[in-house]
Amino acid sequence: MAKKKETGRFKPQRLLALRRQRGLSLRQFAAKIRRTGSMVQLMESGRIEPSMETLQRIADVFDVDAKEFLT
Repeated sequence: MAKKKETGRFKPQRLLALRRQRGLSLRQFAAKIRRTGSMVQLMESGRIEPSMETLQRIADVFDVDAKEFLT
């Protein structure tokens, strides 16, 4: 039986570090990914993980591969 490919766990500290490094406020970043500030805050604290769609939006904002946010 073939193993299901695992996508990895989300690295919230990477999101927080990149957002701060780029000088984006929580509100500015949330607007760029079309999510609320509270949702971004929950992602950065590790309380929730983004959907694949949101993860791709995050990667696009920072111009990096989405895999950079996964372990």
